[in-house]
Amino acid sequence: MTEMINNLINHHFCIKGKTKDEILKCFNLEFKEHMIFDADFDWEFLFAEDIENKKRFILFDPINEWTYLRWNVWDFEETKALVSRLSKELNTEVNYFFIDPWIFTLRWIIARDSKLISVYYESHEEIIEQSGELNIENEVRERIKEKDGDEEFWEDKYWDLYEKMNPPITVLNEMKNINAIIGEIK
Repeated sequence: MTEMINNLINHHFCIKGKTKDEILKCFNLEFKEHMIFDADFDWEFLFAEDIENKKRFILFDPINEWTYLRWNVWDFEETKALVSRLSKELNTEVNYFFIDPWIFTLRWIIARDSKLISVYYESHEEIIEQSGELNIENEVRERIKEKDGDEEFWEDKYWDLYEKMNPPITVLNEMKNINAIIGEIK
């Protein structure tokens, strides 16, 4: 099966129990377009050099009670603000994840009931931001210590947490194609 989407280098939000239409109401859109997402998707829509400073996204149909939103914004403060706002306006659980092993960077933001519960940003073995925590984070770190001792492999804490919080975005790869909306936020 062709992999349409990858967990790596993928700024994405996992939004529990909400439809695309409910999520779109939270945005002031420059434009939106319905499409069928498949292995032929042109990723230049998100990554072309001429779209710098444009907030582009892909919003997928819900799968297993989760709706996935992928965007091209790197700024962590802006991402935190969006996670918080989506959780508040939609009154739901919103999780954001990003990992890039080539630049030794991992990030997650977890929101419940419009509150940021856990924020973590690590790059090149330096913790840039860390606040709040979930019991599952502590459980993951304890398992890593049992396995690796005091030297935790930086990626393990990400993957273990990610896979326990929600189905990874790669669940989309189980579909031949999926309804989606691409667009740009003003």
